[in-house]
Amino acid sequence: MSGSRVALVWSVCTLSTLLPFVYCQKGLTQALIASYAPRVYLCPGEPFLPSSIDFALQNEQVDINGIPVGGQPATLTPSNLNFQNSPNGAEKSSHLTTKEPLSSPSSFNPAFLKGQTPATVPVYAIVVPRSLTSTSVYYWFFYPYNLGKDVGLCLNQIGSDLTMSISGPDVAPASSSMAVRAPSSAAKCTGYQRILGDHIGDWEHLEIRFDISGTAPRPTSIYLAAHNGGANFTWGDPTIQLYQSTHPVVFSANGSHGTYNTPGNHDYGTKTVLDQVIGVYDVTGNGVVWDTFNKVVVVNYRADASYTGAESWLAWSGFWGNQKDACLLPNVEESCTLSDGPVGPQYQTSAS
Repeated sequence: MSGSRVALVWSVCTLSTLLPFVYCQKGLTQALIASYAPRVYLCPGEPFLPSSIDFALQNEQVDINGIPVGGQPATLTPSNLNFQNSPNGAEKSSHLTTKEPLSSPSSFNPAFLKGQTPATVPVYAIVVPRSLTSTSVYYWFFYPYNLGKDVGLCLNQIGSDLTMSISGPDVAPASSSMAVRAPSSAAKCTGYQRILGDHIGDWEHLEIRFDISGTAPRPTSIYLAAHNGGANFTWGDPTIQLYQSTHPVVFSANGSHGTYNTPGNHDYGTKTVLDQVIGVYDVTGNGVVWDTFNKVVVVNYRADASYTGAESWLAWSGFWGNQKDACLLPNVEESCTLSDGPVGPQYQTSAS
């Protein structure tokens, strides 16, 4: 491609507000983006299915510190979620909260948290230009609920620090430890219980990077995200199955929905307290098939979050779930039975 043609493609990207169906780079049509959307295997017996954001939002309200925000619509939708229009203000302290209160921090009594039949659920594809020759497509999956992990946990005072000893259900609670700053009054031992990581709202994704320097976009790599980590694969890696030659086959972990390339047990590889846990795994398998390519919502990434209309939900900068609760340590998110919901795709996506 000549330099002038490359420049023209890039200028079209920057004008995507005026040309919303260009999808930022040459050749990345809705049909092509759908042709690479994944086939997802949910875990057998998965209790918490994916859903559309429309389905979840109608059962939620926006709260700040447990108090409903005034002036919000009676029923939230993707088009009106950003009613606060303050991404750097109070909105950042806001939580999408279940209208029906949870009966306990570890409960999931609102029925909508179980999700929808996967065949009816869209995947949200966000197109992010990387350079004049490279573009990424992030395929985002939404689940109304994330199930945490069963662990044993004890806190023991050591001077001004606490030692947090945690383990999976088949390992003695004192088998691993890490130091956490906390007031001495917080020291206590909880024994075995599910204590870490439940949260309302769960955004998961994979990323496919395309070379767009030729006559047609060509996939070059795929990144599978799992919690705060993930794994990157060269396109064509034999450990990534392809369905109908283009759709990557991936496996969603039971309850927590991390994305993996094989069925089985996977280390819970996060950058959190759970790094210290022995015997806690993500489990995947060949359960219900979710062919995401049958329902793809495509959006151009806007670094300034200037989304409008049906895309304006992406601009909302609050948390997609109830506020954290039942925390053993007041400022340690990973010590909570109920963690904060995640932020949305806009604020998890890097354009670098």
